[in-house]
Amino acid sequence: MEKETTAMTQTAEMTEAEMIEELRQVRERGRGWLLSKIGEDGEPAAAQVRNGYYRMPYVLAVLGEREAAATVMSWIERNALTADGDLREGVPRDAFVDRWATYPHALLAVGAWMLERFDTALALVETMASGFQDPETGGAYMERPEARTGRQFIFPTASMGLAGLTVGRRDVADAVFGWFKRLWDAQPDLPDVLYPSWGPDGLRTVADRDDEFWTIVDFRRPRQAFYNPGISAAFLSKYFMVTREPRAKEIATSMLELSANGTDDQYNFHESMQICKFGWGSAMAAEIDPGGPERSHLLRMARWYVESQGEDGSWVPSSFLVAEPNDSHGIEKTAEHTLWVSFMLASLAAGDRRGPVAAGWGEAGGGAG
Repeated sequence: MEKETTAMTQTAEMTEAEMIEELRQVRERGRGWLLSKIGEDGEPAAAQVRNGYYRMPYVLAVLGEREAAATVMSWIERNALTADGDLREGVPRDAFVDRWATYPHALLAVGAWMLERFDTALALVETMASGFQDPETGGAYMERPEARTGRQFIFPTASMGLAGLTVGRRDVADAVFGWFKRLWDAQPDLPDVLYPSWGPDGLRTVADRDDEFWTIVDFRRPRQAFYNPGISAAFLSKYFMVTREPRAKEIATSMLELSANGTDDQYNFHESMQICKFGWGSAMAAEIDPGGPERSHLLRMARWYVESQGEDGSWVPSSFLVAEPNDSHGIEKTAEHTLWVSFMLASLAAGDRRGPVAAGWGEAGGGAG
């Protein structure tokens, strides 16, 4: 604990340039750890135990590790996907029957698109659109058809929207944006509490199953699902880039303010890893509003990533949710965090110097310097 306290003191005293350099080292350690978990045929470690590998092609492609990304993607196509773009029964699907059914589809679709596996990406998005997106609300169903309750939550819905934007399925993304507008307009307890789910009767403000952690996010308390504003801002900012829809930018900004004004317990990585997406959402929002407060959020999250990464370059889930993590959990979190760090570094490097083609140019008052 003394060593960690010293490290936190050091990061607090770093200049912006020093912090960015430290964040680059975080990315490189994450890269090395992930590459060490890939077999010769592309099989990720612990793939026979649990599907924690769904984000690997995406992050590896972003890191420029296209050969490794392609090898893993091919292994996934052969072993985890059906011909029509669904998860195969068994281990690939088991963790996503009752919860977050479309999350792997969305992230695999983006990874496949980045590798120019357009056939795979389009099949995955079509599977989500035809079988997992509520035709009335636009939200992503929490469960697969055989376990469906009608519940819909922010982060799988946002991920589905991001995949739709990536592959050019505006119908999917437009419906997701409609879902976000309804969800946001229905909130009764902002800015203290966010209710991130919708159901057959509208906004769900009471947990009626074993889902209180996901149904009620109180920004005054520790151990909350603090990732919701970040992923919301990521989708809404990108949607604004595509559509110039001002409401998308407005809701993205308001979402990030929930995290920015929340309890400092959000950053206690010994207690919770749930703030991780705040860095990603801030990076995407900074791209369309370089004059806003997002850069300060990015630097605060840079500290968090520097301090929270394990000595071997990995991260694992919050211990109160996963008491005994294995390599599958480590791959899941390390792939995620290394990806967000990569986006943060890109935004910190040049996001505030975008040219006049940028979606937020007129409002942000940028210049061509």
